[in-house]
Parts: sequence; structure tokens; C-alpha cells
Amino acid sequence: MGILGYYFTPSNADYDIARYYSMFSDKTLRENTFMYQKDIYAEILINFLIKYDLSKNLLGFSSAFISYYFLMKSLFIVMKQKNIENKKYFMFFSLFFISIPIIEYTGIRFLPAVSLFVYSIILKNKKNKKIYIIFMISSIFFHSSMVLLIFLFLINEIIEQKIDIKIYKLFFFISLFLGIILNADILGNIIKLINELGYIYLSPAYITGKWGEGYLKRLKMLEGLYYYRQMVLLSLKKIVIVAYFLLIKKNNKKIDKYICMLGILCMSISLFQTPFERYFRVFFFLTIIFNVSNKLLNKKYKENNIFYLIVFCYSILILLFDVRDHYYSLFISYSNIVKISLINMLYQVFN
Repeated sequence: MGILGYYFTPSNADYDIARYYSMFSDKTLRENTFMYQKDIYAEILINFLIKYDLSKNLLGFSSAFISYYFLMKSLFIVMKQKNIENKKYFMFFSLFFISIPIIEYTGIRFLPAVSLFVYSIILKNKKNKKIYIIFMISSIFFHSSMVLLIFLFLINEIIEQKIDIKIYKLFFFISLFLGIILNADILGNIIKLINELGYIYLSPAYITGKWGEGYLKRLKMLEGLYYYRQMVLLSLKKIVIVAYFLLIKKNNKKIDKYICMLGILCMSISLFQTPFERYFRVFFFLTIIFNVSNKLLNKKYKENNIFYLIVFCYSILILLFDVRDHYYSLFISYSNIVKISLINMLYQVFN
């Protein structure tokens, strides 16, 4: 997937990767961007590539490689732990692979951050107490939104032994109502209060800014199928979360409780599409990974199979929308399949 990331060619300037590519020739844009964007990974990598006159396409390669490597490795670790049968091994691999949006790595920062964070949770679950901390902290350097997930992780570490899983479920149903009443003013004040404590900093941009309340206003101004499509996709994400709480049997394990916390977070901020979709991505990946089991297709476990079916249908629908929305970029990037190879990539990089 790293090679495909290298050859991806954005068809317009709306792609994040196009904006990053333009930084290679626009020093002012680069300086202004990194003045307010505090994610160290993108800044260091771009400056490194510019300094040594390396191909800007390595930015796409790096993002795609890191994203898919750590996400798939996370899945393989859990499948090995649970001794998944060969046939079901392939089915879970396929399900998880299609659950990863095909061009989300073009955002450069967020998907690699998610992959590192998910991998750190896997390592923590394996009792690799020292190594998981490195990957968890590293995820912040890729995208600062991981700070909130780490904050929730620490809270869960403190309270999980004192609180039964039933309480988490109760808070989930409360979050359904919070998702209706938590508007930008209320949530903005909560974020301001958290930031004033000085322990962590949460950006208000995704609540009261351009990608929060501003995005909602722009979306409501749209007419026709696009608006309704976005609303349907938002509803489907909520259905996946609700299905997890209703259909999947949970134990008093730390990971079950943490996934529940992520579900509660997502439903509480569901009015704000951008942060909701981003944190849903982490919830979605962890839910699939930690629920792989040989129960798949077993008639005794109807609830599990219904959940797998919902996840599959949602993933296929997202895949189809991605292909439709990004068809032209995918066409100009990969229509000449002969040139897409590791050897050709290395030749371009070092020539």
C-alpha cells in the first residue's frame, strides 16, 4: 500500500495531500501552516524531504505504509492470539482491509496517528507495558487529536477496576441524549475549561471552528443528494455503535471498557461530524480487531454474526462511495499499472 500511496496523484486542490505537496514549492504556505499546526511528523518529514531534495511523493508513501502496516499488524497479533481458523482468518483479513477507507491516508496525518494508537492498545493488551507507551505518545506527534483518546485511556486505567461494565453501558444510553443537547456553545465551554486546567490542550477548531460548527453550517446550506447522503452515512455510523452495545457480549476487561468509553465519546459529540467521524474510526477499528473470533458463521452466535454483517455492509458502502467520489484521482494515479512497482519507485526517488 505504501507504493500505491507514492503514486497517488490528487486531481484537485481539495485533497490534504495536494496542500502538502504545494508546500514543497511554497515556503510561505509551509511556514504559515506549521505555525498553527503543531503535528511534528508532517513538519519534520516535509523539511527532511526538501533538505535532501527527495521526491514529495514519499509523503504519500510514508502515510500509507505506516497506516496499513500498523493496522494490519494489530489485526494479525489478535488473530494469532485467538487461534483463528484458516478460512475465518482470510474472512477477517478481508473484512478489516475493506474497513480502511481507500484514500484516507492522503490526509497524511490522521490515519497514521490512528494506526499507531490502535497498535499501542494492542501492545498494552499483550502486557507490553513499556513499548506500548512509545507508540501511544508517538501518535500525538502525527495528529494532536490523539491527546483526548490518551486522556480517556488514562481515566479508564484509573477507574475500570472500580466500575462494572454495566455502568459503562448506562453512560452509553445517557450519551445518546447528550448527542442531542450538546451544542457548540456547551461543548466549547467544556473544552475551554479542560484547557484551562493545563494538563492537556484540546483544539476548539473541530467544535466551534471551521471543522465543527462551521462545517455543519456549510453542510446545511447544501441541497440535494449530497446532504442526504452525509446524513445517511452519519446514521449508519451511529447504528454500528449501537449494534456493538446491543449485540456484542462484553466482559469486565479493560479493553471492553475502553471501547465502551470511545462509543460514549462518539455518541456524545455526534452533532459535530468531523470529530465524530475521526473518533468513530478508532472505535471501529478496535471493535473489529478485538471481536475477531471463531464464532463467525457459527449458528449458535447469531448476535455476533448480525454485528459482523452490519460492519461488512457499512464497509462496502463506504468503499463504493470512496470509489465514486475519487474515481478520477484513482484513474489518473493507477491507470498506467506498468509503472507501479517498487523498482520504479526507488529509481524515481534516487535518480
